[in-house]
Amino acid sequence: MRLSGRRTVNSQIIHNNVYSYSLNHSFRLVFTFALLFALFAGATNAHAAPSSVQLLTAWPDALNVTLGVPNLPNLHRARFINTGTSSERVLLDLEIHSSLGRIAQAFEERTLAPGEMVELPLTAKYQPYFPNGKYAFKVGIFTPGWAELVRWHDEAATTTVTGSSGAATNGTPTLRSASLDRTTMVRGVDSVRGTASISNSSSASMPVIIDYEVYRGTTKVYQVFWGENVPAGGAVTKAAILGIGHLPVGDYTWKIGVFRSDWSGPLAWFDAAGKFEVIEPGISTTTPAATSSPPSGVRGDVAMVFAKQNNPSISVGSTTNLNVSLNLESGDWQDILVDVELYNESGAMMHQAYKDNLKFRKDTAAFRSEDFTSPETLPAGTYHWKVGVFEAGWTKLLHWHDKVSTLTISP
Repeated sequence: MRLSGRRTVNSQIIHNNVYSYSLNHSFRLVFTFALLFALFAGATNAHAAPSSVQLLTAWPDALNVTLGVPNLPNLHRARFINTGTSSERVLLDLEIHSSLGRIAQAFEERTLAPGEMVELPLTAKYQPYFPNGKYAFKVGIFTPGWAELVRWHDEAATTTVTGSSGAATNGTPTLRSASLDRTTMVRGVDSVRGTASISNSSSASMPVIIDYEVYRGTTKVYQVFWGENVPAGGAVTKAAILGIGHLPVGDYTWKIGVFRSDWSGPLAWFDAAGKFEVIEPGISTTTPAATSSPPSGVRGDVAMVFAKQNNPSISVGSTTNLNVSLNLESGDWQDILVDVELYNESGAMMHQAYKDNLKFRKDTAAFRSEDFTSPETLPAGTYHWKVGVFEAGWTKLLHWHDKVSTLTISP
């Protein structure tokens, strides 16, 4: 199964609002039967993470859809319930899949109170060229931030589609190039950046969604995608951070999909655009360079003087710079590493960058400023910058600043 991905920049989510329903006497009977369905319908528990949130039911407006007919019914719903005795925060995911793959998706992260029912709606646009056949409703319940799959219903409901024109509206895109800036990533230290170029050899422009996904085995752990218009005879190049510090140790595969602008397709799927490995800190994959003798004098302390953003409020798809100023506070010299990390409100690290072997020398280079740029792939929300100052090579932590600045990203 292709699990849904992380909510990211420029994602065209058709609906992601969840509407709350309070339990009342009028539908207690419906609730009872639906709860039995949720408990015994055979949902897949991919991990042992405990959760009291259950899928009650999922259904479309119409069980049969004829393509090309005006005013097609296109609303789909999934209903969930928290059967526990305490509030629980989860990420709810509803996807519609044809024989060619996912055509629509809606998801929302929220907290459910005990006994609370919520409904996740999804509006899917059925295009005339969609394939005939059975379309499956796939429903997932995840821990916050897509961290862990709790339950997966691979066919919670279905609808049957007929009347396909079979006519595609786009050409065939090709992968011109794909590269990673590193193939080994130290957990909690490095990040992996992927850059790929998608070309269009047809005589017409190609409105598409370019989708980057990262898998550990068969489980998707990260996703980012963009809506792009690839010019006729031209190409579009996109870059994104694919691996960040929180990923577990293991081997990862970068996959690239190109879909029509409504997520139908894929028009092209590249199953192994790149591979990288995450290792524990302290494991070296290269031969260390010979070290020079330290400078004369006393090794001192470098401290952060201040950290300031050039713009603390930006919109999705934009970036901001964090300027970190440091000074040699004591001694004659110090060689340091500056580590900058960006966290969301749930405490998950969303970005990390560092600069190593920065040299501070008394009287000649005792003060310096370094700029760090936020990624353009962050979704809307509130984020917090953290800064660590280490001796060079992560040898020793000198100072840790847990919240130096707040970044707000609006839709």
